[in-house]
Amino acid sequence: MGPARASRPFVVAHWRLVLIAIAVVAFALRVAVAAKFQGLSAPPDAESNPDQLDYELFAWRVANGEGYTLPDGTPTARRPPGTSMTLLPIYALFGRDWAAGRLWFAALSAASCLLAGLLAGELFGGAAALLAALAVAFLPGHFYYSMHFLSEVPYGFWIALTCWLGVRLLRRVDDGARWRGAALLTGLAFGAALLTRPQVAFAGLLVAAGALLSPAARRGARLRAVVVVGIASALLLVPWVVRNQQALGKATLSTIGGFTFWGANNAVLAADPELVGSWMPIDSLIDADHPLDGNELENDAACWRYGFEFLKSDRADLPRLLAMKVVRHYSAFRTTSNRAVYWSFAASWLVVGPLALLGALLCLVRRRAATWIVLAPVLSTLLTALIFYGSIRFRDADAALYVVPAAALLAGWLPARWRDELPTAS
Repeated sequence: MGPARASRPFVVAHWRLVLIAIAVVAFALRVAVAAKFQGLSAPPDAESNPDQLDYELFAWRVANGEGYTLPDGTPTARRPPGTSMTLLPIYALFGRDWAAGRLWFAALSAASCLLAGLLAGELFGGAAALLAALAVAFLPGHFYYSMHFLSEVPYGFWIALTCWLGVRLLRRVDDGARWRGAALLTGLAFGAALLTRPQVAFAGLLVAAGALLSPAARRGARLRAVVVVGIASALLLVPWVVRNQQALGKATLSTIGGFTFWGANNAVLAADPELVGSWMPIDSLIDADHPLDGNELENDAACWRYGFEFLKSDRADLPRLLAMKVVRHYSAFRTTSNRAVYWSFAASWLVVGPLALLGALLCLVRRRAATWIVLAPVLSTLLTALIFYGSIRFRDADAALYVVPAAALLAGWLPARWRDELPTAS
């Protein structure tokens, strides 16, 4: 340890050890919240969000040898499998133990705090690492979802792991070190994220575009690494797609997209100032002109068609619809009657949001390529909101990523002995 490093405070010089302590505290907080507001042994809470009934049920049916099927045994793809597959090892080991499942989700959520710190530390040093981990550990929009069997926790973990591995991969590529093993790991993590939320595929395209626009001396190696990551991701995707081709008759990742698209793009919702930009159940939209009387694939295709028909027929309202999707996506105010939840979500985002935006601009100047890897999933979520609908829930699933530039900005304001200097652009 050099003199400059030795003079730094212990918590900064040994930030990796402190990150582990923060993750332990984060785990304890998530377990306590789940125990108080749900009950560790409680079944999935349909009133909070009915989606988790499917995720939990499919995990149990696979663990029980019944396959990824509905209760009547019919094969389905109405939910992407990543969330259920993340829960599957726990059910395979312990049976349908809801307490074990909730503890597992709390552990994954806490691990995302650790990954946020490792990611920030990889790019901007120990002070930024500690700030990022602490922010994710105590952000209400992050620990809230650890109470439920929803996609936020598995997706947040897999995409944070992908970005951390991706940034380390970028460094190896640029340094001329061996990188194919690192690319394989990155691709497998990204494949798991894709199986959890397929729309994060936009992030892959954004990273590929960033590699294509790299300086000529680095462009070739970076593009090759992106290709290897893509191939590794396909190793996880292809078996599921092939299964759906055989079981359902279509090579697809999910059959939920059309239902979501029509529920977010329809005349009823667009005409309601209280709903526009969000989503509504499609039950009330079904009529003689919009029937849904086919099988799972046919109904999904019909919903896509109805949504596009609305957009084509109501182009004048499209700018307002898109604007409201963005507003709802970045709103600080969560719709809830619980005032503590309402104001804690609002206060945290009103602080973190502007810091994340300003920090992103700074980090793109200082560490352009690496920061682009971190921001690509965040931009992917925004693109998804424009196509479907805006939601605080979806935005906050990226919390372990958008706190990184915010932490880098704050670290830059600390005394020099508490931080590392930001590296120059790469």
